[in-house]
Amino acid sequence: MPGTIRFNRVVRAGLAAVTAVLLACGCGGGGAGRGVVERGESISFLGVAVAGEVVWAVGTEGDRGAVFRYDGSWETVRTADETLTGVSASGDDVWVAGVAGSVLHFDGRAWTAWDLEVEGGLYCVSSADGVHVWVAGDLGVVYYFDGTGWTIQDTPVRWNIKSVSAVDPEHVWAVGAGGILFFNGRGWTLQYGTEGGGAFSGLSGVAAPDPTHAWACGTTDGGGTFSILSWDGKDWKKAHSTGDLRLVGICAIGPSSVYAASTEGFVYSAGGAFHTKRVLEDTERETLNGISASSVDEIWAVGTMTEIRYRTLTAFDRPVAVRLTSP
Repeated sequence: MPGTIRFNRVVRAGLAAVTAVLLACGCGGGGAGRGVVERGESISFLGVAVAGEVVWAVGTEGDRGAVFRYDGSWETVRTADETLTGVSASGDDVWVAGVAGSVLHFDGRAWTAWDLEVEGGLYCVSSADGVHVWVAGDLGVVYYFDGTGWTIQDTPVRWNIKSVSAVDPEHVWAVGAGGILFFNGRGWTLQYGTEGGGAFSGLSGVAAPDPTHAWACGTTDGGGTFSILSWDGKDWKKAHSTGDLRLVGICAIGPSSVYAASTEGFVYSAGGAFHTKRVLEDTERETLNGISASSVDEIWAVGTMTEIRYRTLTAFDRPVAVRLTSP
């Protein structure tokens, strides 16, 4: 049921030339206890898209998928029968993907829903202009919307796709377990990585601000070393390594302005170099799941905090949202 999500804990942390504000919904707990912990009514944020000054997040509310909207306060605006994992937004045009193959579209007035046939699930969605839209997920599946209907597009891989970024109908990138795919308006090709996955452990995010620049994040060595990759129009190169600091998503405001979300906070570019800032204090219970930006003043990351009430031995997922703004 649509309603307001209340946050009651605010933590502030400096981030070089920006200020981070962490909001997490939490209630009283504390103390220590033993026994079996049961799940309670939970809310989690799994993906985020920023459209101007409005923030859209997707995830779960209780046992249902949910779409959340922030415009001064958070509220639930749509629910679904499945977990919602991907969201893309521009103005009042919003696209959402669900793990069981559902796609939701909000045109500023009403919601439309489709159920696509998938072997696994859908994880990500990207709209180039509100008319040309791509969703992707398990086993290399990619669906394309041309403004009237959905068609499946062939890809050369069977690994899971975790993120997609569309600049225009001829410049679309997708990343996942085996590397980086590119769509040129005619077909998908493997631009970086291996068709079978190979040594790749998986890329988790991709962001393309224009046709000749793109950024990706994740691990490419089959181990625990995480990197940020950059595309200069010709080749993919490693721009920065975060070691064992896991990267979960990335956004780009321009060709050289990039922000990645990690399990502890942020990795960002400034002054020609990359910097790391930790904003989550309890990384065993708090994590970020996605990041998005519409400008240098509107950069948001979302995630989940697990709260345990030891008196009743009940665990709850609480939404976490982090906003970075210029000073």
